Amino acid sequence: MKVVDPFILFKQSLLPIEASNGRFFRACLRLQNKLEFFDDAISTLLNQQLENRSEQFWKSVNSYEALHDDLEESIERIKIARQKLAKTKLELCSRSQNLLQLYYAKINRQRLFDKLQEIACLRDAQLTVQMLLNQDDVPRALECIQTAMEVLSADLRAVNCFRHLGSQLEETKKMIGKMLLEEFEQVIQKEFAWPIEEQKRKPFFDEEEEDDDGEISNLYPIIFSLVRCHEFRFLAILREEINATVKNSTKQIVKAQILTHLDADTIGYNPTTLSEHICKLTSSQWDATLLAVVNCLIILCNKIKSIQQLIIKCADQAALEESEQLQKQQQQKSRSDSINKSSAQNSGTSTPSIGNSSVGSSSIPLDKTTTNPPPLPPGTPGALLSLPCHNINQLRAASIQLIGHAIYLCQERISKRIQSRFKDNVLEKCLPLEFHKTCQIIEEFKQKCKQIDECGQQQQSRSQCQTIIQQITNKFLTKFTEARQRELSSTIDAEPWKPAHINSNIQRIVDCYVQDGVLTTDTNNETINNNEDEEPKEMLKLKDEEFIVIGSALLLINILASYSDLLRLFPTAGMELSMDVVQCLKLFNSRTCQLILGAGARQLVGLKSINVKHLALASRSLQLIALFIPALKQSFVEHLPVERQTSLRHFDSTARDYADHIGEIKDKLLGMMDRELLVALEEWKPEGKSPTPQFQQIVMQIGKFYSSYSSIMPPELTTKMLHLIHENLKLYFKQNVHSRGVTPHDSIAYGMAGQDFAYYVENIRALPHCQSFPDDSINDVLQQIKK
Repeated sequence: MKVVDPFILFKQSLLPIEASNGRFFRACLRLQNKLEFFDDAISTLLNQQLENRSEQFWKSVNSYEALHDDLEESIERIKIARQKLAKTKLELCSRSQNLLQLYYAKINRQRLFDKLQEIACLRDAQLTVQMLLNQDDVPRALECIQTAMEVLSADLRAVNCFRHLGSQLEETKKMIGKMLLEEFEQVIQKEFAWPIEEQKRKPFFDEEEEDDDGEISNLYPIIFSLVRCHEFRFLAILREEINATVKNSTKQIVKAQILTHLDADTIGYNPTTLSEHICKLTSSQWDATLLAVVNCLIILCNKIKSIQQLIIKCADQAALEESEQLQKQQQQKSRSDSINKSSAQNSGTSTPSIGNSSVGSSSIPLDKTTTNPPPLPPGTPGALLSLPCHNINQLRAASIQLIGHAIYLCQERISKRIQSRFKDNVLEKCLPLEFHKTCQIIEEFKQKCKQIDECGQQQQSRSQCQTIIQQITNKFLTKFTEARQRELSSTIDAEPWKPAHINSNIQRIVDCYVQDGVLTTDTNNETINNNEDEEPKEMLKLKDEEFIVIGSALLLINILASYSDLLRLFPTAGMELSMDVVQCLKLFNSRTCQLILGAGARQLVGLKSINVKHLALASRSLQLIALFIPALKQSFVEHLPVERQTSLRHFDSTARDYADHIGEIKDKLLGMMDRELLVALEEWKPEGKSPTPQFQQIVMQIGKFYSSYSSIMPPELTTKMLHLIHENLKLYFKQNVHSRGVTPHDSIAYGMAGQDFAYYVENIRALPHCQSFPDDSINDVLQQIKK
């Protein structure tokens, strides 16, 4: 911008219009004055600022030119230093850099040479695999395929000439897997086709020896090759073979045992099914058959466990090899990456790497086993084995279930045979000891299975054998109770009410009870053999007492002893057995009461009347049974837990019922004699010849009563009963004498009464075991009246 001098403007403002070439200028004097004022003010301020500056400021201003000269000198020195560094680099570092570049070039050429060698090997891979297969060297063929696939997937992925080799090797591997599956099926069928009962446990590998030194069976290379091929379908084949072997082995063993037990009685018997054959076997034959089945199945389970251990060993070894190969690949990749990175940093240019080339269309993906699918879900061994396996971890987890599945199948087959054996018609005839022998065999089988199955997966839940045995046990106990109650009821209803003959078996049961305090039918065999020829006795000896009872009481003793044996054999069913025992006791008590006191025996068995002997037999039988009730209760106390012993109160109530029933029979006997005494005393008169016919009738009736009662009851009980009758007679006689007004003042009547009573006392004391009767007289009776 052009600056106009203010003085010129001032002069132009003073000129006329003509002098300014016709232009008009405005008067700028005032503006000029303002500008001058501002110029003076600014000049004043600048002078003040300069005056306020320090001495150092002025020194810096003065030395600025010197600094500029120093900067130019420094630039010249830097140029000289750079020239020297360039000369040093050219003379010293270029040689080393060339050596390093040559070293990396050598490495790349060596790697290229290795890749070319690998390419040469891969070119003959299929021929090598075919040659190894022709030599039946399947493991080495699989190893060759695995190595070739690793090279293709890791180093030669971008080589175009091998774009189809990976798929061809995969097809070859699948073909080998199918061949191995067929061979595995043949070997397993041959292994399971041996007669199991003739072979011992044959381990498929020796765990104590090394693999190189130990003897490897035919199954080991097959299973190991299948695992390396990732052909896990062999586990399903093995499962099906186990199913068929367990089924067929059980059937063949049962048939063989049946053929060995054929005799003249069963030759003509032609059953249509195997179950009917089993039902025809005797108890000892059935035990031998069941033992043979159990032993053979245990051998089979041991064989399957050996196969399971072999599969687990192969799976662990294959997993270890895969992990080592994966780790080796990762190390090679990290080493290659580090070399390429250092080469690029030192050379300044990226060195091409064959191992890290991009993936082409013919690349082969990494092995799928590097991924871990979720583990097998929980379930039964058979369900887990039916699931397909996708990796080695799942194969190992599924193979652990093999022994559990085998045990489950064995228990299932045994359960079916047990059900075939213990049908309703056989179960009713089966003895407790025979059935318990079967339960013991099954329990031993369960313990052996538990030892075989170390993981215990099958034992966590209730096994099928245990369930079937429990069901059959409950059914057996129900049938046992129904049969015993039905037999006892029919025997009581048909009871002739005569003294029963005591056989040696019942006497042995009672003797064992006296000796051990426990009722049992399992007595000493020597005693049985010695007493087989003994004749039946008329009295049952219990300690120092002798009992004459009815046959129903003897049957009940045998039933109670059988229940005691059942309690020892099946203590878990103690609650149910206690109620069954109480029912049998109540049944005997109630039916005896109905037949004797209720006179039901007159209609059932045709008794003309219920006499003293019948009542005495009933009372004595009840007394005998009542003696065993405390021992029965104590046996249940020993076997039942405390919280379940509340049901034992029924034994106490049953014992009270027996005591009440015995008392009622006693009252019935006294009532019968009271009627005879009252009838005779009502007709008695103190006149005529002594003894009067009425007292002769009384003595005769007491004699008959004594004869009938003492033939059943022991002497002490008979004497007690006669004492009661004697006291009642004295009471009735004193009432009769008092009602007739006989007093000592009436010498004739009083003497007649005294002679009759003395005649009665004399005859009573003449009875056996009645010498201790008091020698009462008429005076004692009258004095008792006054009292």
